[in-house]
Amino acid sequence: MNREKEKVKPYHLLKNTLFFAKLSCVLALLFLLFKSGFPWKVEQLVENLNYYPKVTIYLSILFAIVSLVKFLFSWVDSYLVEKRFNLSSQTFGGWFKDFLKATIVEFLIFLILGEIFYFFLKVTKLWWLLVWIVWFFFTFVLAKISPYLILPLFFKLRKIEEPSLKETINNLAHTFGLKIKDIWEADFSRKTKKANAFVIGLGNSKRIVLADNLLTRYTPQEIEVVCAHEFAHIKNKDTLKSIFLVGGSLLFMFLFLNLILGKVVDSIGLELYHPRLLPLILLFIIILNFIFTPIENFFLRKIEEKADQQTLSVIQSRDSFISCMEKLAKDNLSETNPPKWRKLLFYTHPPINERIERAKSL
Repeated sequence: MNREKEKVKPYHLLKNTLFFAKLSCVLALLFLLFKSGFPWKVEQLVENLNYYPKVTIYLSILFAIVSLVKFLFSWVDSYLVEKRFNLSSQTFGGWFKDFLKATIVEFLIFLILGEIFYFFLKVTKLWWLLVWIVWFFFTFVLAKISPYLILPLFFKLRKIEEPSLKETINNLAHTFGLKIKDIWEADFSRKTKKANAFVIGLGNSKRIVLADNLLTRYTPQEIEVVCAHEFAHIKNKDTLKSIFLVGGSLLFMFLFLNLILGKVVDSIGLELYHPRLLPLILLFIIILNFIFTPIENFFLRKIEEKADQQTLSVIQSRDSFISCMEKLAKDNLSETNPPKWRKLLFYTHPPINERIERAKSL
């Protein structure tokens, strides 16, 4: 246990350093691409094309360049570092296959949202509001289809059929006033030694997913704690709340982006909708997202706190809750008491120590 604790600080130091290094490199790259005249060189190649095919080429080229930088950092962060700390069970080939699939999905989403963005940018001064409406709607679509189209790309899923576990889960769901058709197990152990559980989807596409690592290494009482927490999220409609939270952030981001771009285009003499501005637009979106992330995280932690409180009121076993939290911290090399700045910037859940202390006080 002490050996695991000794790994936590260097693990997170590496993770945080890589995060800021990647952020700095991507921002610097986007700025240099714009200042170097690269968009003007692309313009010469596509000058005979209509507007929207031209936008598609700009989006595709920029995505490819940024993805090369992301590949280098992802290779170090999610493969080498995870291997170094004995958390990954993937081969490089398996990791690269997942990276490739994720990149293709991201590219398709980037292309769709980018074309929508430029369509409204060209036709109306209220582009920021209309883009927000469509992007917000698209968030609901993604949430709806993720359990069926995206999650199975990365994990093999099977329904949990063990009679005793299924009965325990169904009884627990009944306590929350819920009727759960199926609980799913994902083969996390093929990729990582970490344990996890989550709710994914909306409406009738909603699923509770438990990692196989969780089911094999945790006691029935600890698994009950995890399920109770996820049931609390469903009872409180927390997926919907999270979507509206992100939607609210997006609205303010686009409002500020509109104000910033208005100043920029006045100074450089380009039309707002010109694809040459794409590196600069993406740069400002990344910066604004970074600024709004701590605000989103604050409210997400409040959602998690409420789910913890409901979990404790239902299972009525502080010891099981505490042992579960301690085991999750050990398995995932989690910081139990991170510095405040890291909590603000990175933590969508309360730190483990806070969750344990809150359980002890109830």
